[in-house]
Amino acid sequence: MESLKEQFGEGHFVTSGKTGGYTRDRDFRAKFKEELAHICEVFPKLPVAVTETGIRLKPADSDVLSIPAKRSTKKA
Repeated sequence: MESLKEQFGEGHFVTSGKTGGYTRDRDFRAKFKEELAHICEVFPKLPVAVTETGIRLKPADSDVLSIPAKRSTKKA
């Protein structure tokens, strides 16, 4: 998880209001999981999971990264 924190955690605000990363690993982990959930909303077939040591990506076909078509909100 430390390498993920180095890559994705820098520059975020910490409790004191200063930038430079998260002060606690659990804060980073919670925010990272939240952001990953947003990505999974766009790519619902994305085979990714957060583990105790980092993230696990499973092999997938290229259709996993295709963005679903927008649903029409117009009534017929």
